[in-house]
Amino acid sequence: MTSKIELTPRAQINLWLDNLDIAQTMMERISDVYVELSWWRGSGDECGTCACFGGHVAVEPAFKAQGIVQYHIDGSPTMLSDDGRNSSDTSPSEVSAILFGDPDMFYSRTDAEMGVTYDRASDEDIVFDEAVRHLTDKETVLRRISTQRDKLLEQLETTA
Repeated sequence: MTSKIELTPRAQINLWLDNLDIAQTMMERISDVYVELSWWRGSGDECGTCACFGGHVAVEPAFKAQGIVQYHIDGSPTMLSDDGRNSSDTSPSEVSAILFGDPDMFYSRTDAEMGVTYDRASDEDIVFDEAVRHLTDKETVLRRISTQRDKLLEQLETTA
């Protein structure tokens, strides 16, 4: 499952856009009470982080069909290995990059609000201004999906 299929740049962007559509639909049907951006969703747990977003991704059938599974220790998303076992060598940020073209989609709200900075994070992905801090956790995830979709559509326009 971890083997990669080579895609053209346009096909890769379109795959990421399709996955963002799946993620948006998934998040829209999940009740706000099951979206918490401060810890991972574990097996059988109600939820946990954008990271909760990642936890929900790991159990969503459309993403499971792409080889995404929950890591058996903390419920974080990882890739199914070729031998059919959870693979701890695929990090949540790698899963995020594979599915959505952005390794920062699963960062938790708590880390960002506490001023933690990440080398790859853009201002719009991590730095929450006062208006964004008042969004619910679910609205925050949907905003990240929308922002990434806009970036990919811009890329698609300039990709041959």
